[in-house]
Amino acid sequence: MKVVSILIAILVALIAGVYVIGPAVAEHFVFKNDPESRRQFKDWKSERIQLPAEALTAKPFSASTQAAARTLLEIPEKELHEVNEVRANYERDNRINYGTLGADLQKHEAFTRAFTTLVTQPDYDISVIGGKVMLNEGVIPESGGYMALHNGAKFLRFKALDLAHQGRFAEALNEAERIVLASRVHPYDILISQLIGIGFCSIGTKTWNEVVQQCGDKNLLRQTLERQNALAGSLRFMSGALPLMAVDQIGMLRELKRRGIDMDYQGLSGRELLARASAGRAKYFDTVVRPKIKGDAQALEQLEEKIRGWQGFSEEMGGENFSLAGHFKRLTGPLSWPTIFKIGQPLEAHTRAVVALAKFDLLRLETARKLYTLEHGASPANPADLVPAYLPALPTDRFAEKGIDAYRETTSNYYSIGPDEQDNRLAITYDPTNGTISAGDIALK
Repeated sequence: MKVVSILIAILVALIAGVYVIGPAVAEHFVFKNDPESRRQFKDWKSERIQLPAEALTAKPFSASTQAAARTLLEIPEKELHEVNEVRANYERDNRINYGTLGADLQKHEAFTRAFTTLVTQPDYDISVIGGKVMLNEGVIPESGGYMALHNGAKFLRFKALDLAHQGRFAEALNEAERIVLASRVHPYDILISQLIGIGFCSIGTKTWNEVVQQCGDKNLLRQTLERQNALAGSLRFMSGALPLMAVDQIGMLRELKRRGIDMDYQGLSGRELLARASAGRAKYFDTVVRPKIKGDAQALEQLEEKIRGWQGFSEEMGGENFSLAGHFKRLTGPLSWPTIFKIGQPLEAHTRAVVALAKFDLLRLETARKLYTLEHGASPANPADLVPAYLPALPTDRFAEKGIDAYRETTSNYYSIGPDEQDNRLAITYDPTNGTISAGDIALK
C-alpha cells in the first residue's frame, strides 16, 4: 500500500510538472535565442500595432478568380482523396517513377487543370482559398482548401519533371513557373497562407532549377530568365515584426473588409485586435450570412450558435484578464503552445521567408550562368559578367550583414551564407530540419 501511495505521489508530481513547470521550460527553450520575440510575447496585450496603408487595403477578387476557386473546391471528395494518395505515394518513394507518372497525371488532369486555371489568374493570391477556411463557412473542411492547393503544387512539380524527362522543355518550364505563381500571397495575410506561399516558392524554385539545368535551348532559357527577373520583385512574404496573433487577426480583418465588413484596426493593442476580429466575424455572420439562409431553421440555429461563440470570444479577449498564454494552452496543450507561438515570431517566420527568397535569387543566378555558358562556351569568370545582359543587377545575399554583399560562388554553385551568417564555403549545407535558424550555406544543387 505504501508503494502504491509513493507511485501515486510521483505520478501527481509528474503531471504537476508538465502543467506548471513544463510551460516555463518550453517557453525558455523556444525564446532563448530570440529576446525580441520574448518581449513581444510578454508585452503583446498592451503594445499598439501601427500598420502601413497596404495592410488596410483588400479588394474583392475578380469574378473569374472566384469562379476558378469554386471549381477547384467543388472537385468531388473522392477525386481529391485519390489525388492526395498519388502525391503521397510519389513523395514516400522520394523518386519519380516515370513509367507510371504519365498515366497518374492523365487520370487526374481535371484537378491539375482546375489548379492551373486558378493560380494563373492575374489577381490570384492564396487568400482566395484561405478566406473561406478562415471564416469556416461550411463550404469546405477546415483545411480542405489548403490541401487542394498543396496537392496542386506538387502535381505541377511532377508534371514539369515528366515533361522535362520527355524533352518537352518549353512546357516543363511553364509548369515550373506556375508553381511559383501559386505562391503569391499578401504580406499581411494570415500565417498559414504565408507559410504555404513560402513553401510553394521553394517547391517552384527547386523544380524550375531542375528543369533549367536539363535544358539546352538558349531561346527558351532567355525567355525563362526574363520571366524570373520579372517575378523577382513581386514575391513578398511576411509583413515584418508582427507576432503570430497579430498577423492572423489582421489577415482576418482584411478578409472581412473584402466581404464588406470594414472594421478599423489601426493602432489597436494586441488584445483589442483579437477582440475586434472576433466581433467582425460575428457581424459578418449576422449581417451577410443570415439573410442567405432565411427559412432554414436548422441552419439558422447553427448560425446563432456561431454568432454567440464569436461574440463571447470577443468579450473574453477584450477583457483585462485575458491571457495570451492561457489562450494558446487551451488550444494546443501545456507544452505545445510556445512552439506554435514561436512559428509566427519575427525571427522564425521571417527567416523562413528570407530562405525562400534567397533560393529564388540563386535560381536567377543559376539560370543566368547556364545561359551565359551556352552562349559563350564557358562559365562567367565573375558574377558581374552577368550584368546587364542577363540580370539587371546582381542580387545581394539576403543574409549578409546589412545586405551589401553579393551571393558567393564556388566553381559549380552560387550560394548564400544562410541564417547563421557564416561563410562555410558549402562545407556545411543548410538544412531546415536542423532548425530554421541553423548552420550551413544555402545552394540549389
